[in-house]
Amino acid sequence: MTKKQKIKFIALLSTTASLAIGSYFFKKKVEKMKENGTFNTIVFKKRLNQYLKAAKKDELTLEIIDGLLAELDKMNDFKATHEGFELNLDTDKYMELQDYLDAYYSRLASSNHFKQADTNEDNTQVRLRKCLNTQKYILENL
Repeated sequence: MTKKQKIKFIALLSTTASLAIGSYFFKKKVEKMKENGTFNTIVFKKRLNQYLKAAKKDELTLEIIDGLLAELDKMNDFKATHEGFELNLDTDKYMELQDYLDAYYSRLASSNHFKQADTNEDNTQVRLRKCLNTQKYILENL
């Protein structure tokens, strides 16, 4: 082996080792995030942002609604098995979601002659689920 080949080999070996070590620590970090709910929360917030953007543009699809419903179910399942876990949305997103749910749910239900259920629920997740189920029903049936 020439000196250049040895240098290339050592560089390749060190790069491979660095990648292996980095991926090991990344995997450990993701596992910890899954254990404490951080991972689920990140995915839920990503789906929620996708939903809010699509709703504002009037581009909601069943795929977006089903994706958010699935993440909401995962959050509730995680909460049921992990005492003390709470889904916390930042204040601006929370208020935006509350206002949006009230206005959009009412507009969508009335414009599609859908009997609007009571939305006077304090729990944002319950209100979100009602809104999503209404939207899903309308997209599937009307």
